[in-house]
Amino acid sequence: MENNYWPSSLKKTKNRLAVYDILASAHRPLLIIEIEDILKQKNVDMWLSTLYRVLQSLQDANLVSKTTLLDNKTLYELTLHGHSHFAICTNCHRVIELNHCAMDLYQQQLSKNKFVIHGHKIEIYGLCQECASESEER
Repeated sequence: MENNYWPSSLKKTKNRLAVYDILASAHRPLLIIEIEDILKQKNVDMWLSTLYRVLQSLQDANLVSKTTLLDNKTLYELTLHGHSHFAICTNCHRVIELNHCAMDLYQQQLSKNKFVIHGHKIEIYGLCQECASESEER
């Protein structure tokens, strides 16, 4: 477990550490049901309401970010390595992490308009290659 960035104001509880470890081990953002399944596989008993509270406390401490998809499903990921942007398949919900932040393209125009940026989130919705192929076959 690598939690060197843990804020001193946030108590390290068993539940918080378990969820943190799951997100730290994940190679992609996870849905809450996926986090819940991994907790069960690790024999960690946690009510769903507790899991939501744990994720909220980690989010409040800026350790976790959440992305809400068009179908109101939410993805959770650690924020330790900066921020991420995603392309999300609207059919199978596959998430593709984008390696470049396109915000640089908008920064100059927003500055010209004296727009003060407090944050941003870029999500692209469409069909992944597999779903697009299946759609064409119909």
